[in-house]
Amino acid sequence: MRQPSAEKNRKKQETAKLYLWTYDADEFEDNRYLPAVDADELKAFENWQPNNRDDDSGLPGLIAAELPYHKSLQRDVKDRSRDIGKLFDVFVNANNGSSMSFCMFYEGDPEHVLLEATLSLTKPITGPFVEVKLITAMHDQVDGFYPWPGKPHPLHQQGYRYIVSMHVEDDPKILHLSQRLDRNHALGLEVDGDDLDDEDF
Repeated sequence: MRQPSAEKNRKKQETAKLYLWTYDADEFEDNRYLPAVDADELKAFENWQPNNRDDDSGLPGLIAAELPYHKSLQRDVKDRSRDIGKLFDVFVNANNGSSMSFCMFYEGDPEHVLLEATLSLTKPITGPFVEVKLITAMHDQVDGFYPWPGKPHPLHQQGYRYIVSMHVEDDPKILHLSQRLDRNHALGLEVDGDDLDDEDF
């Protein structure tokens, strides 16, 4: 699905934000990326409706936030990260004695939380960071979630290369929006009048 024009027209700031999550069958060590979406685009998605099932204009695109130099979210790589373990501590230790989960299912009430990541155009002199590559991604029922090879996301083209902070996002409205967005990508666009309990949605 094509990228929204709003992303291209937005004035570039020093920082931008992503929402990150995972899927039940996916582990970072296997793929070296996490599913993500531009946080501003997800919030704007609340009022988005397609004109028909083929009209994906304005639909926020999915992102594969790839850490190509890292085999682990707990071990630094020289010049590519600093204190990566601190950045991803809450993510790595989710469900370790707590009920927090970053695993998204697009059906039912949300049982997940999101990881809000702050992106920076520049590598910080001090403090934690990790270099990231943002790739346009797809999600469908047959192949699941996967990066689109050779198609960098607009945020990457604008120069955002570093994750510099992480926070947990547990606002129910945002969580419902993340499910709705993922469902629209995986199952097809939802239009007014659809019964979401129907087997097709």
